[in-house]
Amino acid sequence: EHFHEPVTGLQVDQSGHLYYLKAARHAKDACHPHHGTLIRISDEGTESTVLASGFRAPNGLFVDEEGVFFCSDQEGHWMPANRINRIEPGGFYGNKWTGHEDRDRSDYDRPLLWIHPSVDRSPSSQLRVDDPAWGQLHGRLLGLSYGTGSVYLILEDEVDGVHQGGVVPLPIKVPTVLMSCR
Repeated sequence: EHFHEPVTGLQVDQSGHLYYLKAARHAKDACHPHHGTLIRISDEGTESTVLASGFRAPNGLFVDEEGVFFCSDQEGHWMPANRINRIEPGGFYGNKWTGHEDRDRSDYDRPLLWIHPSVDRSPSSQLRVDDPAWGQLHGRLLGLSYGTGSVYLILEDEVDGVHQGGVVPLPIKVPTVLMSCR
């Protein structure tokens, strides 16, 4: 019913499972249990499982080689700024208009990082650079922008089991939106 309600980020892991994000209904009650969730489809295509919930308007999903999930989520209606999430199975990422039972939780999993709109007003997908020709960026996590056509390095750190990060804009700019698929 709303343009912020898409299914996005179709990804495949090493085992052949498909993953996607289903956005919520833009500050409206959910119509079904998949609103605002990360979903895994079995490799046979016969089962779907909600892995995490609490997403508002995710715009891109990435599953790296180790099976770690990352996604962006857009600010608005309780979400104070754009964010990049390092998703843990069973996690709840704050949007209470999810269709999953987590909507009654008072706590939420913090993002890897918040992004100020001056850096990116609409983050999309993430990817790991897998080409040695990129030099020091080889193996690093990059964020792509749907809003500005820019690319930024996502710095990752873990302190006492808590993942945190920051962004460094790169001198890459294109005159269109950027998304990735794998």
